Amino acid sequence: MSSKKARRRKRQAEAESQSRRKLSPVTLFLLVIGLALALTVAGAAIFGDREEPPWPGAVWSPQHGHWH
Repeated sequence: MSSKKARRRKRQAEAESQSRRKLSPVTLFLLVIGLALALTVAGAAIFGDREEPPWPGAVWSPQHGHWH
């Protein structure tokens, strides 16, 4: 028959092996934030540069680098 100490060690070893397989909530949160940031940057790079004015009558100002 196993002792209490041996059973506790076995449970702790099983819990540690299971926790190593999962991502911690902090890591998961950081990955989601990183993905959202990467998608925002990619979207701005693809859709951000406009050749045509954003509204009728807008004028590009090379001095300021944006539409007026």
